[in-house]
Amino acid sequence: EDEADSAATASKVPNLTIRTMPRTASVLTVSSSQSGKPPTADQRMKLLANAKLLSESAPSLGALVKKHKASNKPPPKSQESQDILTKPDDFLRDHLAKKGILVKIVPAMEIQDYFVALSDEVVDGYDMDLVKKVREEDVDGLRKMWKSGRSMQVSNKFGDSIVHMACRRSSVPVLRFLLVEAKVCCKVCCDSGRTPLHDACWTSVPNFEVASMLLERCPDLLY
Repeated sequence: EDEADSAATASKVPNLTIRTMPRTASVLTVSSSQSGKPPTADQRMKLLANAKLLSESAPSLGALVKKHKASNKPPPKSQESQDILTKPDDFLRDHLAKKGILVKIVPAMEIQDYFVALSDEVVDGYDMDLVKKVREEDVDGLRKMWKSGRSMQVSNKFGDSIVHMACRRSSVPVLRFLLVEAKVCCKVCCDSGRTPLHDACWTSVPNFEVASMLLERCPDLLY
């Protein structure tokens, strides 16, 4: 019966036979037969057995992919890259802890009686003429206003002060005038909890001179 099936198959596909490659290969090939005779049942069984052995000895696709991923595994992150991904609050806390200094970091909005109160006098002194001089870094104009009796301790109705603005714009001359000459207090906070130090860091390129000027006068802004 097997030979009859083989003959039927051979009649459909004449002059073809299946042979195995050497054991180092993992594929089967079909080529023209010199004799033109189809393989017998025993020959077919041997071919199938050899093919099974070859497929079992060859690495699977999953194993190859896994090996490739392992070989392309990125190197472990350096301490510097880990520090970049660390939250600033956690970095500060860990750095101080290594020096034996334990601090409690408190959200700005939870601190009572620390920041300058947002009084009517503070809000009324905030106008566009003053804001324009801060934006243009017109220190002479600010100094003239201050000497004429204008207070520089001013904020808008949201608590955003001209100290915030100078820090946000990395304006060292304006900030120096406000803190050194006009004696403006930098303990100010807007209604979203931002202090001038937040705004000093809220720039595309940090200005460390601005941050240093703030921390020299009020290091508590760190916490």
